[in-house]
Amino acid sequence: MGNILSYLNSPLTLEDFTMGLFQFLRDYYKVKSTYNFSRQELDAIEYLCNNKYITIAWIYHYSPPFEVKREIRINGQLITISLKVDKGIITNAILNSMAPMSDWKDLSVQLIHNPYDYNQIELILKASGLFSDDQVMAILKALF
Repeated sequence: MGNILSYLNSPLTLEDFTMGLFQFLRDYYKVKSTYNFSRQELDAIEYLCNNKYITIAWIYHYSPPFEVKREIRINGQLITISLKVDKGIITNAILNSMAPMSDWKDLSVQLIHNPYDYNQIELILKASGLFSDDQVMAILKALF
């Protein structure tokens, strides 16, 4: 990953980049027509975002199950993280690395039944004593 500027022959404005990306995606996916939302529809979407999908009730009671699988290298060591989340709660956690297995098992158990939440996972990772603050931030960046 890098700054897109280093991949361009000449600088682009944000508007030019957005239009170019939009055109590329239309061509790539063979989109024949587009739809422009009305102001009323945009307001309704914004209302749902702010009043339904950001609420604790939605996140922890109605959001669909999902799985997060990430690999991250810390100090040259590959760490594999797999989290299953249902209604915002971690239901299964599998962490693998070359570190002693009991440490990872303990951390997996500590993650289960907790919210899939940046701050909550940060607390658990720090409390485990397995990682430096920089390593905790790297893991969180990979997960979120």
